[in-house]
Amino acid sequence: MQLKAYAYITRANGDLLVFRHVDFPEAGIQIPGGSVDPGETPKDAAVREACEETGLHALEVVRFVGDVIIRHTVDEQEKVLHRFFYHLRCRQDTPQRWLAGERNPSDGTMEKVFECYWVPIAAVPLLAGEMGIFLHRIGQS
Repeated sequence: MQLKAYAYITRANGDLLVFRHVDFPEAGIQIPGGSVDPGETPKDAAVREACEETGLHALEVVRFVGDVIIRHTVDEQEKVLHRFFYHLRCRQDTPQRWLAGERNPSDGTMEKVFECYWVPIAAVPLLAGEMGIFLHRIGQS
């Protein structure tokens, strides 16, 4: 089972941070997240991934939002992912839209460039890979 951690990042006005892969728009609109490293807690992984993928550093964990186990088949092999979701609050000024990314992704792939931007929670587009599963709980924080 692979452990994954994700971050719903909001700012003071309640907007949610989302991003798209500049070079792979077919990957869809996403929230920051990725693998939990050995010895790392899912909460720490959510913060680390959020910082790596967005360039933000003034992030505060508001709360754990939920977790889910997802099974899917890739190349005829079943993969089991245990996903953990956290609500983080951005405590720094940001533009409405900016480019960020990972120079040395932990999965060994090439550099990733992301277009990050804020959207009102009520207008969040459909998020890729079921990442929006706990979005309805953000307003409860």
